[in-house]
Amino acid sequence: MRARDTERLGMIATGEVDIFSKGCLQLTFELLRHKSPGLALAVRNIALGAPTPTEFDDEVDGPSHYFRVNLSTEQVSVIIEELMSFTQPEAVDIQNPSINIMARSLMQDWLLLAQRISPSMCVEDAFMSPIHPPME
Repeated sequence: MRARDTERLGMIATGEVDIFSKGCLQLTFELLRHKSPGLALAVRNIALGAPTPTEFDDEVDGPSHYFRVNLSTEQVSVIIEELMSFTQPEAVDIQNPSINIMARSLMQDWLLLAQRISPSMCVEDAFMSPIHPPME
């Protein structure tokens, strides 16, 4: 495991789930840009800002810089819903199934953030959306 990966796990363990890597933000932007262009732009603007200082700042690897995410609960909820749409069986692209895997991984990070900024939001709430109605 690389030092930066260990650092990210440490950030999550200490409750800094509002810190995302540039790569994570870029992937989120790419997945959102056609369905929610305004929100995708907000995510991209975070990645274009000043990175959060870390103990590994001497490593000049752009995609591994970290950024603090300050989005509203509603914006994070929409991001989660949009990412969930990529995980539906009918959304899986036979030519590129890795999109499904990436969306699931990104969704986990965004769910952690949602729970932090809105403690009343639980994982079950995230799955009850217009895209994913409750099962009867």
